[in-house]
Amino acid sequence: LSSSSAASDVYKRQVLDWPKQGFTLPPVSSAIEKVYLLADPTQQSLAFETNARGTHISLPPTAPDAVASVLCVKLAPTPPKATSNAPD
Repeated sequence: LSSSSAASDVYKRQVLDWPKQGFTLPPVSSAIEKVYLLADPTQQSLAFETNARGTHISLPPTAPDAVASVLCVKLAPTPPKATSNAPD
């Protein structure tokens, strides 16, 4: 996955050969909030299921682009780590 910007929690994955049985991403460190196609102006969420082997994404039967389509993977916000300013 490649990040669209340093401050963004949306990662993009280019798909060149459109799979008929969906697409599986390797495991990621954060929870996935939403997956959508970059070509979709409404950013309609695609169905996905996460398990220990990764995240399987259900894709439409036809690719939105004949050459290369892009999946956008939005990660859920990570809560800030607890900090303490108490003396040691």
